[in-house]
Amino acid sequence: MARQVTLDVRCAGRLLAPGTDFHSFTLHQSLFAPHTLTLQVPFDHVEGPLTGFLTKAPEQLLSQPVEVAVEADEAFHFNQRQTLQFKGLVAELSTGQDSDYSSSVRVQAYSPCFLLSDGLQKRTFVNQTLTAIFNTVLQPYPGNLLARSITPTHQAPLPYVAQYEETNYAFLSRLAAEYGEWLYYDGTTLRLGAPASSEAHDFEADGEWNGFHFGLALRPTRAVLYDYDYQQHQHNTGNTASQQVPGLQQHRFGKVVLDKATQLFQQPMHASAEVPGATAAQLNDEAKAFKANRAADLVSVQGYSDQPALQLGGVLSIRGQGFGTHQQAEESFGTYRIIDITHHVDALGNYRNSFTAIPHVVDIPPVNPHQLPPQGTPELAEVIDDNDPQKLGRLKVRYHWPVENKKAAETDWLRVLTPYSGHGKGHFMKPEVGSQVLIGYHQNLAEQPVVLGNMFHAQNPQGASYSPAKNGLKGIQTAGGNKFVMLDTAGAQSILISNSNKKDTAITISFQGDGSIDIKTNGPINLTAGKDITLQSAKNITLQADESISLIAKKKVSVQALEEDVALRAQKEMLLTAVSGDLTLEAAAKKTMVKAANNVEVTATGLVKLNGSDVKLNG
Repeated sequence: MARQVTLDVRCAGRLLAPGTDFHSFTLHQSLFAPHTLTLQVPFDHVEGPLTGFLTKAPEQLLSQPVEVAVEADEAFHFNQRQTLQFKGLVAELSTGQDSDYSSSVRVQAYSPCFLLSDGLQKRTFVNQTLTAIFNTVLQPYPGNLLARSITPTHQAPLPYVAQYEETNYAFLSRLAAEYGEWLYYDGTTLRLGAPASSEAHDFEADGEWNGFHFGLALRPTRAVLYDYDYQQHQHNTGNTASQQVPGLQQHRFGKVVLDKATQLFQQPMHASAEVPGATAAQLNDEAKAFKANRAADLVSVQGYSDQPALQLGGVLSIRGQGFGTHQQAEESFGTYRIIDITHHVDALGNYRNSFTAIPHVVDIPPVNPHQLPPQGTPELAEVIDDNDPQKLGRLKVRYHWPVENKKAAETDWLRVLTPYSGHGKGHFMKPEVGSQVLIGYHQNLAEQPVVLGNMFHAQNPQGASYSPAKNGLKGIQTAGGNKFVMLDTAGAQSILISNSNKKDTAITISFQGDGSIDIKTNGPINLTAGKDITLQSAKNITLQADESISLIAKKKVSVQALEEDVALRAQKEMLLTAVSGDLTLEAAAKKTMVKAANNVEVTATGLVKLNGSDVKLNG
């Protein structure tokens, strides 16, 4: 049954619906969406009886603040004041001719959080709290239009959060849902955090002015959450099976309905963690919130009332006569928090509402039906830091997003995709600071980016040609100029190892069609080994120099032919010198010959001895 009220609607300070000078009024308030106010007023009241069509109303009403007050005309049998207050903004205006040939103007307004739906955004938040993130997002919206109270339960900094092609409203709603926070507009203020303790409204369920339907519903609450913590190389899981929901279990039917739901739905849901890189402890907390979130509305109340004071987030204390035929004593049916309510006032000033409520002891709100994790698509970014403090080969990048503050497009440390990795092995080539990279997303989740690889572009600093004829060049080049180039030419393939900073600093290894290999450099080559150097060939080894060849050893130099001859030949002089010891020429088998085209001189500062069984001197 309806109750008589006085409706007062003011737009930009002007009385838009005085007294009963309106056709209808509806205000829908939901926990999960901007509130919608629809007011239908006579055309004459808005434009005047001598106006043929809309003239001044669009300029006077659209985008203007609207304030609503609904006041009960007579004293209620409850001791509380019955007033509804709402503040919003006019966003839609329409007019038409009704069936009775009268005309009306339909004014549609929304709660100020509707402003948060002004455009899809991309930005990042690194190591910031929920409070800081909310304040940053809400900062552009004037406090006199959108009053806010930001007091979240979760206070720890969040390592990495991304708003990715989401409106500000969708982003903040998702963020609140992920951390089990209440987020709602109570008619005048946007609130983040546990609802404030307030006096419960007496709700006398008499079946005439106020009535309700009490419901219990069984739904799946089992889940196994999983995630991988790469910093610890641990695959973590969180199971809801052992988690308690203390808030709901305080309700007289909460434990029963939760136990029954758990027994009925045995197969757990498998879900990846909403918070990337969760530790085992964090995943356990998330499993607890997951279960509480899905159990929040297992007990619910659907009702109707004549009390304008009921508002979103408000608490009802429901009492009434027992339902049994012979049970006339007053019964308490519990205390409930409103999560959805619609207010109606007709042209005669009759007020009524309908609502949905859940047990007020529930500390985590129900599942947000609009919450979806943002899906990332590959896009370009610039490397801004490669000095990973944990030495995991990670990078920080900055997206090419049109943000006012560059930091709002920067990531935390990101893993880099590589073709080969592992303990003591792998392919390690990180992109340089300033280079362009392509970003992908693990499980397509925008808050789990990874670096897929580098991209070429016209301003690459080395100025190399990346499209050689017939695609005959493959190579690797570092920022310092070190490069490894493979040239594919039929019958004469080659490998070039060089440094671009000095042209002569290069080695070319050529592979000829006959199977031979040439190694060439324009500069000197030094071979240094801590121990041995061995050169071995199945046939010949030739050492050739345009100037000198030197063999120098601190101890011994040995030249040996195991099967045939050793030939030492000099175009001019050949000098054999033993500096501090003997010089011995010995033929173990036959004879030693000393032969010269002209003279042979044997000179000693001391005695010269010729020993043999026979000594012949011929002159």
